[in-house]
Amino acid sequence: MTSRKRVLLADGSEEFRWLMWKNVANHDFFSLATVGSGRDVLLCMQKQTADLLLMDTALPDVCGLTVLDELQRRGTAPKRSAMSSAPSGVFPAGFSFCG
Repeated sequence: MTSRKRVLLADGSEEFRWLMWKNVANHDFFSLATVGSGRDVLLCMQKQTADLLLMDTALPDVCGLTVLDELQRRGTAPKRSAMSSAPSGVFPAGFSFCG
């Protein structure tokens, strides 16, 4: 049996984090952890790397792009997806966009 994938969701909206957690709570293929700040992303990734990071770039304390740069510097950056209203030209290589 394979282990469940770990997904880390980082968003400044507590309601959005709760809604996402509630929608996947009974999912058997991955586990979801949620945080509300860039500092918490760095702390969580230091403790245990996630397989996928879903992160808003407009976090309340640290820009999500700065968090990604720091994760890259540490060598702990997972596959990642950005959620933001920012223009696509501001994202580094490696991002894919849908819609």
